[in-house]
This record gives sequence, C-alpha cells and structure tokens, in this order.
Amino acid sequence: MAIRSGGQPLRLGAWRRHDRELRRLFSGDAAAEEPAYVWLFRYLLTGFLEWRSSDGSRAAYPGLPSNHGRDIDDIEGFSRFAPLIGSWLAAGRPESVETLDGQRVELPTLLLQGFLSGTDPAAPGYWGLPTRTDQRICEAADIALALWLSRGSVWPRLSEVQRDMIANWLRALAALEVYDNNWHLFPVTILLVLRHFHAEDLPSGGRDHYARLRRFHLGAGWYADGKRQKVDYYNAWGFHYGLFWVRELAPVLDPEFLDKGLRQFAKCYAGLISPAGLPMIGRSIPYRLAIPAPLIAAQRRHPETISPGLARRAMAAVWGRLVPRGAIRAGIVTQGYEGSEPGLLDPYSGPASPLWSLRSLILALYEPSGAAFWTAPLQPLPIEEADYDLDIPSIAWRVEGRRSSGDIVIRRQGELQAGSFEPIGWRERWLDLVGRPKPRRGNYKVRYLRAEYSSARPFWRDQR
Repeated sequence: MAIRSGGQPLRLGAWRRHDRELRRLFSGDAAAEEPAYVWLFRYLLTGFLEWRSSDGSRAAYPGLPSNHGRDIDDIEGFSRFAPLIGSWLAAGRPESVETLDGQRVELPTLLLQGFLSGTDPAAPGYWGLPTRTDQRICEAADIALALWLSRGSVWPRLSEVQRDMIANWLRALAALEVYDNNWHLFPVTILLVLRHFHAEDLPSGGRDHYARLRRFHLGAGWYADGKRQKVDYYNAWGFHYGLFWVRELAPVLDPEFLDKGLRQFAKCYAGLISPAGLPMIGRSIPYRLAIPAPLIAAQRRHPETISPGLARRAMAAVWGRLVPRGAIRAGIVTQGYEGSEPGLLDPYSGPASPLWSLRSLILALYEPSGAAFWTAPLQPLPIEEADYDLDIPSIAWRVEGRRSSGDIVIRRQGELQAGSFEPIGWRERWLDLVGRPKPRRGNYKVRYLRAEYSSARPFWRDQR
C-alpha cells in the first residue's frame, strides 16, 4: 500500500521561479557546463522530496497512471530516482545537499530509509514479493544499482540483519521469470550487486539471462529488443546503459564483446543526435533525455572513439533542446517529448516512469568534478561539421544528416507499412485522471514500420 507524503507542496510561484532558472541554464552555453547539472540535481531533489512518501519508500509524482496500478507507479518514484543519488555519492560529491527551498538533506539517509522500509515485510511501505513477471523486477535492478553506487556511505550504516533483509528481497526478485527482451538485464544487474556484497558466484540463472541477452545482438553494437525484433532507442537507455553497469560490476565478464559493441555502437550513434531535435522511433519516448547515455559511457571507457568533449556536447544538445521546451517542469520529468503529450505515453508508463530520462544525468554525475568529461574542450557533433549519409547494415537503417538545417532522417528498409498516428483524446485523458483508464493505443506500425523518421517531422505530428 502506498504511503502518501505528509509534506506541503511548494507554492506554485516557487516552481515558476525555479523553472525560469532551469530554462535559463539550459537555453545557452551553460547547458554544457558542470554547474548547470549540479543545480539540476538540487532542482530534481527538491521535486523528489515534495512527492516522497513519509516513510521514504515511494514518491507519488502527479501525472497519468500506468496500467500497473498506482502503488507500482509510486515505487517507481523512488526506484528510478535512487540511482541518481547513488551516482552523486559514488563520484565523491557532498553527502549533505541543500534543496532549492533551503532544506538541508542527508542523501545517504534518504536512500537508507527507502531501502529499509521497502524491503521490511513488517513495514507499511513494504514493496512486496510478486510471484510472477512483475514491474518490480525492473525497479529492483535500479534499487540494487543505487545500493551498489552508495555502498561507501549507506552499506556501513546497515546492521547484518538489515543487510540480509535487503539482499533477500533482491534475491527473490532476481529469481522470477522476466519478459524475453531487455528485461534479462535486470536479474543480471541484481545478481552482480549481490555478488559484490555477499561474495556469491553468479548463479546459473544469471549466466542464462546474460547469454539470452547476448543473442539479441544484431551486429555493430545494436540489439533487437526481444523476439519482435524491435530496434529503437532502448539500445541507448536500456541495453548500453545497463551493460555499462554490468562492466562496472563485473569487469571480467565478457569484456571483449562488450567493449567492441559499445565502441561500434557509439561511433555511428553520434550521428543520431542534433541540437535541432531527434529522429524519434519506437516507444517510451518520455525517456528521451537519456539518449546521450551511451556516448557518456563510451567516453569513459573508450575516449579514443568518443572524446569527452563530444559526449558532453551531445548531452548539452539533447538537454538544451528539450528542457527549455518543457521536458522538465515543476520538479517533474514530463510524460512526453517536449512536454506532457499523452499520445506518446505507453500503457506501462506512469508519472515516475520518465525518470528513466535521468540515465544520461546519472552517468554524467558519475564522473567526478574535474574529470575530463567536465573539463575537456567541447567537440562538435557530426551534424555540426558536415552532411553525412550513414549506413547501418545490421539494422537496415540509413541515417542522413544535413548540417544546414540540423535535420536527421532515419530511412528504414524491409517490411514497411504506412499509417497515421492516433493520439489520445481529451476524454481518454480525463478517464485516466479519474481512475477509469482505457487501453492506450499502441500505434505499433507508426512507431516502427514507417519508411522514415525525421527530427524535423516527428511521426506524432505528421499530417500526411
């Protein structure tokens, strides 16, 4: 059962003032500088605390609900924010942070309270133990990652009983069946974290999950997301983000394959990013701010392929394009592309689901202050240097970039089907808000089977 926050929300005027500063910071050159992202952390922390439950195990962000139910939506409010706190701590940044409303916060305490309340069967905020495929498996991977990232400041504060309690909950989630797609990464992540804390061998189930994930590889670092051969930006925020942490957790696990894949992927993937917009394809578009994540990962591991200055330029281009247009508002990552656009919201996405957008910020703040990522001179994106036509045979894509306009077009080959995007109407949105949601339109053909996807003409605005 969700435990709602007992705190008072910030006055609307305060958020308007914070949002003006947010737009200012991300509308110019400051969007490429570390202080803007440090301020952004404090801004997002302020929002998290406004919606956080009294026991710390959830955050009840406002927005349209998912098909998982409100309690799972609220668990996501904690689980998807926790790794951001973890990366901040892992980089050696201050444990005590002041929010934008002047509240002094001890970050390890925030995580500690959430971990303990969520995994204690006797606590009102207990996250529970599902008996089948369940969204909590996905969230458990983020919770495990946050635990590992904060290990220097949180783990020593736990008693042996508390450590076992957290580990037992994670171990039970890792043993459940998962969807046959990127979800195989979740038990792998959980089990590798448990191996770190408990010196356990990676169980055969973990090796099986990793082997299945590897079979989704299509070539040149690109993955099909499950049997339906979906290829979209999950390669960025799902596969390569998750595999980066696998490499951090287990440096000897398949390093040649993972390193080669990241290098090959990042080299061509940079051609999909423009400060004029992004050629979005597929689902989970509210996760769009995470698009630079694999380039930030690549600059850390392979700076000879992706320079720190290029990765930071990519992040500034994405965040500088989307944030001033409403991708973040009133402390919340919105449920759309530029703002809140319900027609782009998948059935499984709730109010806190777009916090996966923070995956690029998580990797950026994992870089300590003074690291090359923050200090190296910026390098131009491919679209800022010249026109290009890039073939990606492994996924049958041809990517065209035009320097003069900044437009990027993905041209697809194979089985194509025309179709028009069907948005969610006002009546359906109202039914969502009053707790009587109707199934959301999948728009599968439009999301995946069009001949081209353009940054200048997004498929949800195409009036053909």
